[in-house]
Amino acid sequence: AVFDAEREEARILPWRQDREVALATREEAEGFGNWSSRAGIWHAEAPESVLERMLVARVILSDAPPEGGALELALGSHRAGLSPSHDASEAAAGYPVERRAARRGDVLLTRMLLIHRTLDGDADRGRRWVRVDYAEGDPPAPLSWAM
Repeated sequence: AVFDAEREEARILPWRQDREVALATREEAEGFGNWSSRAGIWHAEAPESVLERMLVARVILSDAPPEGGALELALGSHRAGLSPSHDASEAAAGYPVERRAARRGDVLLTRMLLIHRTLDGDADRGRRWVRVDYAEGDPPAPLSWAM
């Protein structure tokens, strides 16, 4: 098979960082913003001081082969802290990139601030995983984690 970079690029979601956290209630707290409620759970973008102490576990529910559904990771990018969303692609270019295929039942652990992107999954099956965020300690008062 011939690699078609233009076609491949169209099938990749943008580079990004995981910045949203799930919280029990919406409360004013320094550095938390862009609030939204999904399925009755409050979500907000958290400050770097919170995100740098967090891990993301992705439990893979369907195969994510290299050609569709796999994650691409900008290795070490989490050490640079928050990257503006519009600069994530440029920031990722400064790091070695690894494509991580996964099989059903695998668990992938990453730092919350790791810059990553996802290849589109198989259109017939979609890409399926469960994301679980882990934090060292509680968020600042008066906030608490949604559980």
